Amino acid sequence: MTGSREWRLGRALTTLSWWVLGGVLVVLVGVATWFFVAVHDSGERGRRFAEEDARMVMAGVVEDLRAAIADGELTDADVASVDSSSNKVLDVSRSPDRVVITARVNGLGPGAVIGGSSVWLCSVYEIPLPITDAVVHQHETDTC
Repeated sequence: MTGSREWRLGRALTTLSWWVLGGVLVVLVGVATWFFVAVHDSGERGRRFAEEDARMVMAGVVEDLRAAIADGELTDADVASVDSSSNKVLDVSRSPDRVVITARVNGLGPGAVIGGSSVWLCSVYEIPLPITDAVVHQHETDTC
């Protein structure tokens, strides 16, 4: 009779062990799934924040250019003043009716796990000539 009792006790402990192991496995799979989904969403969210940051930089450049042309002229020093670490002027083309400045704009956002998200957008700033008002037209382009 003692052997039967030990056998049932051993079987109960084995069954309990399997249930605990199964529960731990379910929890681990759930945590791993949550982690990978969170990392993916975080990267997308970081990219969106970085694009928003780049657009804010573009708006700041427009305001800087408006302030620079308030005196009625656009000098090379005015163009150089908008060149920064987050706004790289790539080209300045002058024609009789306008000045076109092409720039790569960097936006920064939070990262997925370590570091941060960074995007580069291309922006074109057009200033109609002759300068009578502080007018600057800005639009994004697909390529720089």
